[in-house]
Amino acid sequence: MESDGAKSESKEYVDVIHEKDLKDILIKLEIFESIQKNEVFCYICKNVINLENICAIFVKNGEIHIICGENHCYSEFLKLKEDEDD
Repeated sequence: MESDGAKSESKEYVDVIHEKDLKDILIKLEIFESIQKNEVFCYICKNVINLENICAIFVKNGEIHIICGENHCYSEFLKLKEDEDD
């Protein structure tokens, strides 16, 4: 995405996903069924991810990861993103 004539970076960020679109996005990412089967875990705390506790979805080293909605996990996720952006 370009703005003000600046070239976009190679990283893509989606800041907000509407709840009604979440299932379709998870299906496209091929992780919806795994979430339904309780096979996906928070990248930080390792708690089981479900449709109600997804906070962030990101790619690291070519793999899709998810952060749960726990405050500690989100804070740690933000620190990880800051470190990557530096």
